[in-house]
Amino acid sequence: MIQSKRMIAGIFAALGLSAAGALAADEREAAAKALVTASLPVWLAQAGAFTADTTAIKTATERSAHGLASTLPETCDVARMNRDLCGVKLVRIPSLSMAPGLLEKDTVAVLQKDFGVVRRGDVLVHNAKYQGATSLGITRVIGMPGDTVEIRAGDVLVNGTPFAREATGETYGDDIFSAAVVRETTPEGRSYTIAMPDPRPQTQADNFGPVTVPAGKYFVMGDNRYNSLDSRFPDMFNEDGFVAQSDVVGVAASVLAANDHARIGLTLR
Repeated sequence: MIQSKRMIAGIFAALGLSAAGALAADEREAAAKALVTASLPVWLAQAGAFTADTTAIKTATERSAHGLASTLPETCDVARMNRDLCGVKLVRIPSLSMAPGLLEKDTVAVLQKDFGVVRRGDVLVHNAKYQGATSLGITRVIGMPGDTVEIRAGDVLVNGTPFAREATGETYGDDIFSAAVVRETTPEGRSYTIAMPDPRPQTQADNFGPVTVPAGKYFVMGDNRYNSLDSRFPDMFNEDGFVAQSDVVGVAASVLAANDHARIGLTLR
């Protein structure tokens, strides 16, 4: 028995893991399933994607739980999930400002405490004021405290370095609005998709700044670049255009439910 335990420990060590770490991963998976199994049918109905197909429900549950488990804090197990949802906040996306990655009525998991530090490229959930009205905002971090941010012909530059962009060949929208789906990559290598109409409309969002992000604040933008009220509009967004660290509710971690089942389980960090 002792020899078997040593052999198992050796296998984990060779993989760069520990038995305790593997157990923790199993516990997070169980915790995620405890939440998702009970709630997914309701989330799907809210997203307009309810189905009575038990096979589809099972597959969606597995995808949702696996995506959530991969982002949960290491202290999360079933007991803590039942007690405080492991610090997770459930948020329904209220608009199309984060399309094409996040769509209206998606349900996402938001880490309120255990996300470590905010990084460029994170999707923030935060308190916001839109033309004086207080609401919950969901935007992507573009500029960190101390950064200089500018927009030139719709392209993003931070500290003089442009974000890389690559066409995916996909489109987002309908007969009324259509946009190219473009993969944008930060200087640190984090990538995500944005919606860019072609031709681009001429707005103040095309040429902005440069501005320096104050200490304790973030410069943010929506992924649906021409359908988002964000840091490019300081007269209408948060009075100065920035998101204060004190207004951050959390960081979006994974897509729990969506109208398109293929997006369920998508991790956002």
